[in-house]
Amino acid sequence: MREPDSPHDYLLARSQPALYVLDRDYRVMSYWLPAQSEEGAVPAVLPPDGALRLEPAMEAIVRQLSAGWAGAPPDVQAGSSVAVVAPTAVVRVMPLFASGGVEGFAVTIERIKTRNAIEVARRRFALSPREIDVLALVLEGCDTPAVAVRLHIARSTANDHVKRMLAKTGSRNRAELVARVLGWTNR
Repeated sequence: MREPDSPHDYLLARSQPALYVLDRDYRVMSYWLPAQSEEGAVPAVLPPDGALRLEPAMEAIVRQLSAGWAGAPPDVQAGSSVAVVAPTAVVRVMPLFASGGVEGFAVTIERIKTRNAIEVARRRFALSPREIDVLALVLEGCDTPAVAVRLHIARSTANDHVKRMLAKTGSRNRAELVARVLGWTNR
């Protein structure tokens, strides 16, 4: 029997990625979109010239991640580039090589359900409802004073909640706490 809240559970909680194949000019040549979820798939747009393209902000991210690959020869194996877009999406760009070098890009865009990560952390580490409130703000990047202001509690109380979460998760600092909560560490 599988252990609850295992890495397998974490992977099952993630949504299906959208997959796009782009040419060197970042036009969409082929794509696969997962079934619509409550969050929806990342849209592609059809500009006036008829060439299917990624939404402009997403295209800008893909261009930034693939910068420098255009002139790379096929024997230079450029790896994939990854970016976290907002707190709930991950973009991965991989070069597609042909005899003349990089001919295009494979792009996956995956939405991650962060609420599920918080729920998994609540069960796994026996976090209280207030600790969950604090954890959500820590995951947003709030420091202790900001947590106190947002939750209308004293700084010392916010600090106590963070200390209890560190103890419950066996973390030494906030970065390690976030890694454990999001399942990025094996401990």
